[in-house]
Amino acid sequence: MADIGEVKVNVNVSEAIAGLKALQREARKATAALAELKAAADALKGGGADE
Repeated sequence: MADIGEVKVNVNVSEAIAGLKALQREARKATAALAELKAAADALKGGGADE
C-alpha cells in the first residue's frame, strides 16, 4: 500500500464535555422530579409502587 501522508487533528473538547456534564446534571434533576411526582400521584390514588 502506498503511503498517502500524515494527518494531524487537534480537537478541543473541553466545552463539549462541560456541556454534556451540565446536561447530565439537568437529566438527574428531571429524573428526581419525575420520581417525586410519581410518588405523589401514587399517594393520591392510594396505591403503592407495586401497582
